[in-house]
Formats: sequence, C-alpha cells, structure tokens
Amino acid sequence: MEPEVVLLDEPTSGLDYRECMTVMDTVSKMAERGCAVIMVCHDMEVVSDFAERIVVMANGRILDRGGTLEMFSNAKLMQEASVRAPQVIELSEVLARDLSPEFAGISQVSGIVDLTKEMVRRG
Repeated sequence: MEPEVVLLDEPTSGLDYRECMTVMDTVSKMAERGCAVIMVCHDMEVVSDFAERIVVMANGRILDRGGTLEMFSNAKLMQEASVRAPQVIELSEVLARDLSPEFAGISQVSGIVDLTKEMVRRG
C-alpha cells in the first residue's frame, strides 16, 4: 500500500529500542516516499529524532507549532506544556554556552559526536 497520509497514535509505546527503531525506520521511509505522517507521541526522544515539525499542546489547546528544534529550544513553551526537551537538546545548549557555540542547534547525538570528533581533529 502507498497511502498519501498515515496517522499514528503512540507508535513506539511499549517497544524496546530495537523495535522502536524498526517502526520508525519504516515510518521514515514512508515519509521519504512522500507520505504525510501525522504522529501523536509522548516520547520526546522519538519526536526529536524523527519529526521535522511539531505541534505543542497542553490542556486541550495548541500552544505553538513549528520546527522541532525551535519548539524544543523554547524553555518557556516547554515549561508551559509540562514537557522536558530531549536530553540531547539540553546537552547541546549547555555545550554551546560553556564550550563552543558550534554546538548550538544540534538535535541528535550523532551531531554532537561528529562535531566533537571534528573539534578533536582540529586540535
């Protein structure tokens, strides 16, 4: 089947890491082929790794919507929604503030690893 839109409600709930990655790999491939994917998810690590845009909701209303990194970087919004940004985003913000501004805006662990390797290589 090649649906134009797929709606997912907590697609990774109850799955271990390997199962979660299998499901999300399938979902990512669908999106790459042009399928619109709409997902309700409370796992902010999954959201951070796979969503391009998010809608932040609390108490039955939309608080904001936009790019994933932009929304997760808005501390006031996260507090209002009672959501904690993924650890990798918090880490990149601390590294950007305390070590190098090059870490700003990194939203995946692989990005932090790649930049750290590059910085070590540069000396």
